[in-house]
Amino acid sequence: KIGDIERKTEDADALAKADYASLVKIGSRLGVDDQSGWKRSKGWTDGGTDPCAEHWAGVSCDRSGRVYGLDLTGNGLHGMIPKEIGSLTALRTLSLSGNKGIVGAIPPEIGKLANLEWLSLHDNMLGGEIPKEIGKCSKLKWLSLYNNKLTGSIPEETTQLKELEVLLLQQNELTGRVPDELLKLPKLKKKMFNKNNFGARARL
Repeated sequence: KIGDIERKTEDADALAKADYASLVKIGSRLGVDDQSGWKRSKGWTDGGTDPCAEHWAGVSCDRSGRVYGLDLTGNGLHGMIPKEIGSLTALRTLSLSGNKGIVGAIPPEIGKLANLEWLSLHDNMLGGEIPKEIGKCSKLKWLSLYNNKLTGSIPEETTQLKELEVLLLQQNELTGRVPDELLKLPKLKKKMFNKNNFGARARL
């Protein structure tokens, strides 16, 4: 039993270190080291190695030292969301909204966040299509992507989000139609699709 406990501790330590490495890459790709910097950067630029114990800005951790929340809303981020975001596998809430310097596409690696319940990426300059991999985030309750420059159609895979309660996709450049099954999701309480380029037959 002692050996099992030691192995679990080692596993937890390894995962926590992996989270740290991912955060370093995410910060670097989103401009934390640039001259303009972030509005809140405690820990990110101090040379620390423990985001949880050092209370890095915007980072929330559980008792095992895993990162379960990342909130950098309106923080002066700029660049592309890196694929390393998908390595934060304990993440339950992710908010990078209100950073007009965030450009490029939503990385498909977002689909690796199987525990994610809250995804807020609105009020940025994101383009490209909504990745179909987002349908793998089966625990997702809140999905907010409004006021970006997203194109293409809403992927059919979003109809797999059975826990979804809020879906905000307005003010983009989406085309095609809104999937009928998406509108029928059992827990969906609020949905907004206005100010897009949907066809006349789209049910809004």
